[in-house]
Amino acid sequence: PTPAEAPAPAPAPSMREPGGFAYQSVVRKKCERAKMPGHFCDQCQGFIDATKDQLSDADVKKLQDECSRHKAYHPPPGTPEGFWELSFMDSQEKRKQDSLDAF
Repeated sequence: PTPAEAPAPAPAPSMREPGGFAYQSVVRKKCERAKMPGHFCDQCQGFIDATKDQLSDADVKKLQDECSRHKAYHPPPGTPEGFWELSFMDSQEKRKQDSLDAF
């Protein structure tokens, strides 16, 4: 399409609007927190996967929004793999890791 026919780009969301950018804020009132969308952590997702046969997708979404203890407008990013391994890697594991990174 020519520039005259191309649709105008969507305006950037205002910084004051919810969803304008990802940030964490404290929500103090229980009724306000109940309105927030829920999300699952890795352990919660394991429970959902184990009970997947008994739950429909609508039930999972309802459970997520009503019962989840993890509520936020923007779910936090997950921890990188190996982040909590506090010990030093031995030389054999290091060589193996380096050979895998080369590909």
